[in-house]
Amino acid sequence: MADKDICFFLIPAAPLYSALSALIEKLAAEEGAVPFMPHVTLYVGAASETEVADIAARIVAQFSSVELAFEKIDYTPQFYKTLFLQFGESTEARAISDVIRASCRQASNYRLNPHLSLLYKTMPREAQARRAQALAVPAGPYRFDGFRVVETPKAESNEAVRGWRTAFDGRLRN
Repeated sequence: MADKDICFFLIPAAPLYSALSALIEKLAAEEGAVPFMPHVTLYVGAASETEVADIAARIVAQFSSVELAFEKIDYTPQFYKTLFLQFGESTEARAISDVIRASCRQASNYRLNPHLSLLYKTMPREAQARRAQALAVPAGPYRFDGFRVVETPKAESNEAVRGWRTAFDGRLRN
């Protein structure tokens, strides 16, 4: 699995999930990109199937839904952060991320930075800025009650996004 990462995601609660999915699909269609599920990445690293199952079971049993504070719409030159919603630090998200990190036998240099990407594409900075300024995003609160583990190719491309495979899909405690 050296050419794959294991990604641990928070998934938005309904009806936010539907609103964000529609926005991601619209942006992807307009920009010739690939749509993807709305999520906040808690941790990225390597983990065996057994570790994934153990970690996922522990997270959904131990943690309740998480509310994140929206700060701004932002963009970077990074493929996976082309256009995104930036959230503030969250004690709850940090706690989940820390449990995942401590439970993975193989260390990762992943740093939690709570954000929800809206578009994956290499774009000129001016085009990103125009998109960010014109974007209308769903009103909060931004509550996350899903927990998903996804196996992803390490490449940064539309093909890589198409290659995502869900390894676990569950709900946090209410």
